[in-house]
Amino acid sequence: MSAGGTGYFYTGGFDNTYLEGNLSAGVGAISLEFAVGQYDSAPLSRGYWFLGLTAEQDGLYATVGTFGDEFDGEYLEAGYGFTASELDLTIGLIFSTTDLVGSRDQTLVFGVSKTFEIR
Repeated sequence: MSAGGTGYFYTGGFDNTYLEGNLSAGVGAISLEFAVGQYDSAPLSRGYWFLGLTAEQDGLYATVGTFGDEFDGEYLEAGYGFTASELDLTIGLIFSTTDLVGSRDQTLVFGVSKTFEIR
């Protein structure tokens, strides 16, 4: 189980910043996550939620997700994650529905995160 926050910061004018609060729980290779976030891009401000189901084995993963509230759409992500120098690194390919991004879209993503325990 985990609780946390996530910030999405993009380069090259791809998109604006998203900030989320999230909860997740998992058993074995299967996990479920729920996030609530806010998208702010003048003059728009939209709230959204996300629900995702992930299966992972030996660093390979696949996630099926759906968005709701003021965002709508589904996506599938497949990728690989590993740890190097105490950082969690991922590379993934995302396939989005037309409802989510306005047209069918494929996006290559790289992730860097740091996991730590609070005792």
